[in-house]
Amino acid sequence: MKRLLTLILALIAIQFTYSQKQIHVVDSLTGKGLPFATVECFEKKWGLYTDSAGFTTIPENMLQETHKVSYVGYQSKEINFITANSILLNRLPQKLGDVTVVSCMESSVEKLVVKELGNNYLGFTPKNIGNVWAIYVPNNIGKNGYLKSLSHNAEGVSNKENPDAPVRIRFFKYDTTTKLPSTEISEDDIIVAPKKRRRVTYDLSEYKIQIPASGIVVAFEMFDAGSGYHYTTKSKWQDGTIRTMEHYGWYLKSSKGKDIKGFTKSPGRNWIKFEHGGEGEGPAVRLEIKVCK
Repeated sequence: MKRLLTLILALIAIQFTYSQKQIHVVDSLTGKGLPFATVECFEKKWGLYTDSAGFTTIPENMLQETHKVSYVGYQSKEINFITANSILLNRLPQKLGDVTVVSCMESSVEKLVVKELGNNYLGFTPKNIGNVWAIYVPNNIGKNGYLKSLSHNAEGVSNKENPDAPVRIRFFKYDTTTKLPSTEISEDDIIVAPKKRRRVTYDLSEYKIQIPASGIVVAFEMFDAGSGYHYTTKSKWQDGTIRTMEHYGWYLKSSKGKDIKGFTKSPGRNWIKFEHGGEGEGPAVRLEIKVCK
């Protein structure tokens, strides 16, 4: 009887242990955890992020599924988590892109702008954490260059918004055939926080991001960096009811129009066009690029 009880308790312990499983996504050389790495299953249209130390937990019913584990600047890996605990990702070798900026005696700083059209915002709520909002920025200069800075507007729906919430900025080529973002251009993980409302500007010159003459796709990826960035608001609806709305971080001022090429992506899903009523919508941004005169 005592032996049977011990066996039952062992089985219960095993079942509890595997109700969810902790994994650690790390750099294969340093063993350092990769913060906010993406773990997604396209088969189940499901995904999540690691925390600031590279840890996350996988539910039991997802352990046997094939997941894509990825991090900017690293070789992604497809794996299931039945036996895996630590996921080692290898750094991609640095490579010269398709854009070549010839050394020149004189250079100039030019602006590429997608203006704010309409009073519209793109937000992040607890239900859509992990969504990526993106926009195609045409290169009206017609010259290759390097990105110097990026500006956008950080807004909120009340005085409770948290502009300290971090966001990942990513850059992609624009595929003229599919009309969607394609190859990622940036090789570094760029995480910033507005720190304030209204117009904010980030100096990104250190990353040497090349801007093709054909233009570039700029993307904002919000991940859950902690409960401190969550907040709620209450508002009165037309039917007279008071409803509580959940929010996260801050909102992006957007541009909306027939000529706007906006896109969105969520974990476990591919890029799609983001449109409302036949009009595209995406983050309103301003880029400064350095080009040869």
